Amino acid sequence: MWGTGDAWGDDATRELRSEYVQYLLRSQGPTLPPLWFDEGAAEFLGTARIDGDRVHLGLFDPARVKLLRGQTWAPLLRILEATDLESWSPGDRETFAAESWLFVHYLNFGLESGQGRKGLGVYLEQTSQAVPPEVAVRAAFGKTSGELDRKLQDALKQERLASVVVRPTAFEPGDPSPVANEEVLVGLGELSLALGRGEQAAEWFQKAIARDHR
Repeated sequence: MWGTGDAWGDDATRELRSEYVQYLLRSQGPTLPPLWFDEGAAEFLGTARIDGDRVHLGLFDPARVKLLRGQTWAPLLRILEATDLESWSPGDRETFAAESWLFVHYLNFGLESGQGRKGLGVYLEQTSQAVPPEVAVRAAFGKTSGELDRKLQDALKQERLASVVVRPTAFEPGDPSPVANEEVLVGLGELSLALGRGEQAAEWFQKAIARDHR
C-alpha cells in the first residue's frame, strides 16, 4: 500500500484513494457503472480510514456538507441521468460530486434494514440493461426520484451523518513503507491514464517532473 506516513490513514492523498477506487470499480465487469455511482462510491470509499484492525466507513465530510448546503441543489434525477460533465460548469461539477457522495452515503446508512444496498444492486442491474434511471429507481427503491430527492435533502439537515466501524475477521494490517511524493504523483498519472483521462494524467506527470528537478 502506498503511504507517506501510516498506511491508509492520513498518508495517501484523498484524491489518490478516490482515483484508485474508481479504477477498481471500472475493472469489475464489461459495463461501466453510472457516472454518479463511479464518483459517489469513489468519494465514499476514498474516505475510509484504517485504524489498527478496524476500518472506519462513511466518515463525516463537513466540507462536502457545507458545499451542498451553500450551493443550488441539483435534482437527483439530473445526477442519475448524467453520462458526462462536459457541459457542466465547475460549480455544477462540484455539486455533482458532492450529491453523488451523499446519495451513496444515504444508500448505505439512510434506508432501513439494508434496503439501500439491496436496492443499489437492483438499480445497477437495471441500468446496465439500458433501463431509464427513473424506472430503475422505482424498481430498486419503490420510490420516485423526487421522493428520494426530498429524503436526501432531509438527511443534509442533520447535524452529522452516520458512519460505522467494522473489524474484518481476516484483516491483517500491512506493513506500509513511505513513498516519495514524486512516486505518488506518478501513480496518480498512471491511474488517470487507466481511467482514460489523458489531460489529467499529463498534469500529474508534469508535477512529478517539476518536483524531481527541485
